This record gives sequence, structure tokens and C-alpha cells, in this order.
Amino acid sequence: MFSKLSFDEIESNCKHKLTSLEHWLRRLIDEIMTAEYGDYFNHIDKSGQHLIKKSIGENAAKRQAKEPDRYPRLIDAILLDDAIAIITNPTLYKKHFFKAKIYKLRAIF
Repeated sequence: MFSKLSFDEIESNCKHKLTSLEHWLRRLIDEIMTAEYGDYFNHIDKSGQHLIKKSIGENAAKRQAKEPDRYPRLIDAILLDDAIAIITNPTLYKKHFFKAKIYKLRAIF
């Protein structure tokens, strides 16, 4: 399948898939976390810990402040690595994200 495509076509296709993944992860995180916690970037749990790693929120806030039109919501300013860190956090994964079935990922690809 890929052998018939040029390098540029493969690269473009990969970029499109990664962008789709980023959007899906941001939407998944935002929908689940907002419903459960409201302002999840600033939510502090019973043990006094931030729900989302504080540095993720701070870095996203900096990006959003620099480009508010590009990042209308704080979740829009997180990086793919940040989204992966959020959904793979053992506590958050067990409590929220394991419910995201693999068939939902298939819709992206």
C-alpha cells in the first residue's frame, strides 16, 4: 500500500493522522475531565496534588497567552506528549480513560 506512495504523500498522511489523534485526545480529555472536575487543570485532589501535572497546565497557559486565537481553550494548547501523559497517568487512566474503547481510536485511522 505505502510502496505506491511518494515520501511526501506518506509524510502528509502521517501528519494528518497525528493531528487527528491530537484533536481526539484533547476532546476526550476535556469532555471527561470537565464533566467530573470542572476546571481540571487547577483541580487539587484530597491529598493536595494537582490532578493534571502542574507544569503541563503552566506550559499550556504560556502558549495560550502568546497565541489566544490559536488556542481558545487551555486544552487546545497542550502538546501531544502532554495529552499522552494525561491519559496514561495510572490514576486518571484507571478512573476515567480506560472507558475509551479501541473502536473509538479506529474512527481516527
